[in-house]
Amino acid sequence: MLVLLLAIFTAACAPCIAVKSDLSGRCTFKPKDLGNEICHHPKTAWYFNNSTSKCKVLKNVCKTDEPMFRSKKECKQECEKSVSRPKMPRLCRQQPQKGKCKADFSRWFWSSGQGCREYRGCYTGGFFNQKQCRQKCGGTPTWSKPKPRENPKLRSTAE
Repeated sequence: MLVLLLAIFTAACAPCIAVKSDLSGRCTFKPKDLGNEICHHPKTAWYFNNSTSKCKVLKNVCKTDEPMFRSKKECKQECEKSVSRPKMPRLCRQQPQKGKCKADFSRWFWSSGQGCREYRGCYTGGFFNQKQCRQKCGGTPTWSKPKPRENPKLRSTAE
């Protein structure tokens, strides 16, 4: 049982370990008791927070011999570029292109702000359904409700 748990944990953390192994020494430095110190000439320093993958500031640092950065820009250039993020497939970056027809087809496209979105009409490209879009591009499902269509037989004659 313990071996199984260890195997699952290792498999789940493999991407984390792979990403962090590419980082330089200064990007893996963890400030412990630095910052908010009382000294004669306090300095501001930056370090890379591995858990958030962002550069964070430390104010009132007295020790300047620690492997930190002098600016956020320096930290970002060295550390944030090293954190690899999965690349989105080209189809997920394409915008819907309206075709020249009067059809009412349903196609799905990826929107970075809204996830998979449905477009109706004569669009080219995209995905045939939401499931395909989510499998390739990710995102949470946003199930669209069917729109009621007007039935001419049910129109009211009273005016």
